[in-house]
Amino acid sequence: MLLLVVTILAALIGELLSPIGRYEERLYPYWTWPDFLPLCPNVSAGPRMLGAGTRVTAAGLAATMAGVAIAVWYVFRRGASPLAVALLMAGTFLATPYAVFYDLSLLSYALVLVAADRRSGPDGFSSAEVAVLILGVALPLLLRLDVLRVPWGLVVPGAVFLLILRRIAGQTDARAPG
Repeated sequence: MLLLVVTILAALIGELLSPIGRYEERLYPYWTWPDFLPLCPNVSAGPRMLGAGTRVTAAGLAATMAGVAIAVWYVFRRGASPLAVALLMAGTFLATPYAVFYDLSLLSYALVLVAADRRSGPDGFSSAEVAVLILGVALPLLLRLDVLRVPWGLVVPGAVFLLILRRIAGQTDARAPG
């Protein structure tokens, strides 16, 4: 069933991506505004900031959307939890081409849920997790100041997403018998 859904989605995405070369400005107008790209915390702006073309950016977005959708679906199939909700919130920035810096309150909620989960658990934060949390909190400032011309809007939400997935996998390992 999942294979059928993925096949249908791939066909639909292929149909949606085919006119991008001709209608780039109408479909994704901010992709052509270099001053606006650093303010967008999403997978579309990051490659464009690095000089990628429209088709490469759209293909990367489609692949990321599929990966995020499958990960969120899998986690929620095992039950809704605060970390599952945080994963959905962080994945939103990886799955939409239309996120802008004022949408980052959603990522802040995800960070709060991660911090609350870690605080209630027996283990603390690793130094890598602390770094990701600090970058997540500082992301609006990083985007606004355009520090080092790094696509922070791609890197930080992706790191938060992976941190949450790692935490969920750690909980699963802890519950596994053996």
